[in-house]
Amino acid sequence: MWEEQKMRQWLQQHLPAGRYAHCEGTAETAVALAARVGVDKYKAHLAGLLHDAAKSLSLAEMRHYAEGEPLLDTMLWNSRNLLHAPASSGLCRRLFAVDDEGILAAIRWHTTGRVGMTLLERIVFLADAMEPTRNYRGVEEIRKAAQDSIESGMLASYRETFCFLLESGQPIHPAGIVARNAILEELRPTKGEPLP
Repeated sequence: MWEEQKMRQWLQQHLPAGRYAHCEGTAETAVALAARVGVDKYKAHLAGLLHDAAKSLSLAEMRHYAEGEPLLDTMLWNSRNLLHAPASSGLCRRLFAVDDEGILAAIRWHTTGRVGMTLLERIVFLADAMEPTRNYRGVEEIRKAAQDSIESGMLASYRETFCFLLESGQPIHPAGIVARNAILEELRPTKGEPLP
């Protein structure tokens, strides 16, 4: 695996300054969340730092790095906004020689989420949504919900994302819908009761 300093240099050369600051903020937020729930802070830091490594690549470059990543579908394959996550995972695997599957999965699933997300995956998903440089409508609600639990923060993030996508007439990837429903099911106090 590359040394972290070399990874940082690569990111600084290939990402706009604001995107790089977002990656730093995601890494710091991921470490704070990891400390709360007993997850490896170094893994959270590295996954947060690298989660958007492919964000500024062309669609063709993203497709190159995403090839071979799990569960690619037409919607992902044709959207830079969605494809950058599996492309970042593939880039980290192939270019930086990251071989920790937990870190790679956290990078891979940070946009849509998935059913059965690990705590590390949830941490990076949430850190990406609420790190300090984020200032979109609803981010304060996400930060407030995250004080209760990572899952509460994730539900708030899904709500804001889905509202934005619906208002702007964009599609919602099915993996996100299914992942949100799975978290709702987890948080239900007693199985068999109706969802809130």
